[in-house]
Amino acid sequence: TLSLHDALPISTRADDPEARYLTRKTYRLQAQQFAMGLIKAGLKPGDRVMVMSPNNLYIPVAIMGVIMAQGIYTCANPAFRARELAYQLGDTTPKFVLVAPECFEIAKEGAALQGIPKESLYLFDPSVAPSDIGVKEPRSPQHWEVIFESPTLAASFAWPELNTPKNTLATILLIYSSGTTGLPKGVEISHFQVVSSCRDRKSVV
Repeated sequence: TLSLHDALPISTRADDPEARYLTRKTYRLQAQQFAMGLIKAGLKPGDRVMVMSPNNLYIPVAIMGVIMAQGIYTCANPAFRARELAYQLGDTTPKFVLVAPECFEIAKEGAALQGIPKESLYLFDPSVAPSDIGVKEPRSPQHWEVIFESPTLAASFAWPELNTPKNTLATILLIYSSGTTGLPKGVEISHFQVVSSCRDRKSVV
């Protein structure tokens, strides 16, 4: 039985809030599914996963799933041209790239410029919820749900405890500057920095 705390929506799609939303429980489970799937697909600690997409309901699932899998989440501006994306792809060398439908052609061009195989690109389509998938059917391009582990197996997935300085100082986010005064530069952000920032914001509020 779900508590009211776990059952209430914490994030919704503005255009369809009644049907498309995440609760604490579904957010956590989908992140576990993505994390476990990434590891089974070959993600190693410290590997990068890039998302090129406008904000959508499943961005938090992608971020938390990458962190749970001990990867590093990075994102690319969805307004990038192919050469701009190619630079960031070359700098981050991501193992998986999740791309919004409207960005996919540019992503293919940018990946080709860096010699990144098209098999590393996954369609990150917010109109398709991971819970809608059921049987994973072959698609072209492949949708990011093919990475997901089943809910039954993923529910028991546990990520490492942050119980050592090395763990807390591990990089989990790689965020790039706008590049207005030169080439964009990546900024590494650790578990410790994210938690510290959250605590600061909470104290201000």
